Amino acid sequence: MWDGEGTANQHIKSIVKTSHAGSALNPHKFNLRPGTNTVGENGDIIHSHAFREPITRDRVAMHHYAVKSRQEFEEKLHRGNGMSDPKDENMWREFEFVVPHVNCTEMAVYNP
Repeated sequence: MWDGEGTANQHIKSIVKTSHAGSALNPHKFNLRPGTNTVGENGDIIHSHAFREPITRDRVAMHHYAVKSRQEFEEKLHRGNGMSDPKDENMWREFEFVVPHVNCTEMAVYNP
């Protein structure tokens, strides 16, 4: 199975214990109170500000899709975004031609 290394799939998402967190450092990680750490699902400390390598999804996985179709992507382009590196045609080409297209078998067995 393709593990997403070297791609945006390494972005972390935070589930925050608010008593330990301050303001958001970025959309992926928070400033923390002294003596606390950002940890992965297995308790390992994450030192980066937005990424982890290797990625894990043994206990928790977030299936967050940046785009679902060309039409939706074009709508996002017209809306713009607050990122310092806005979406452009190069992002679409990466999703369409560089990032492997993998069937998501994890979601096929999801039963809430």
